[in-house]
Amino acid sequence: EAMTGKVSIIGTFERFTIRSAPSHLAPFHVFVQLVEGVGRYDIIVEVHDLRNDVVIARAPAIGVQWTEKLQKLNVLIPVPPLPVQHTGSYDLVVFANAIPIDRQRFEVVALAEMTDGDNPKG
Repeated sequence: EAMTGKVSIIGTFERFTIRSAPSHLAPFHVFVQLVEGVGRYDIIVEVHDLRNDVVIARAPAIGVQWTEKLQKLNVLIPVPPLPVQHTGSYDLVVFANAIPIDRQRFEVVALAEMTDGDNPKG
């Protein structure tokens, strides 16, 4: 934010809702805050289909450079529409120079699978 210099993350999610499978998920962005780096790194995000044990998407590498060890780097990585063949669990994996550094799980649910208490917006 311009006034405070702080980062605000709005609209975080752990679930995508689709009408039915197969489908495509809407494009989204991944925010990563990196700390304690030294030198240059290529940051890559992959999406893993946990049921079929395959990588369904890989964002192009984004190069980052630390000028000092205590520097924090904020990286925003665009992810294009994702093809999903089924509902269920998927992992979003962040790599730095081909080494996994973070993993977040999200769910894909179909409208027909939702219960009365579910929020369709995820």
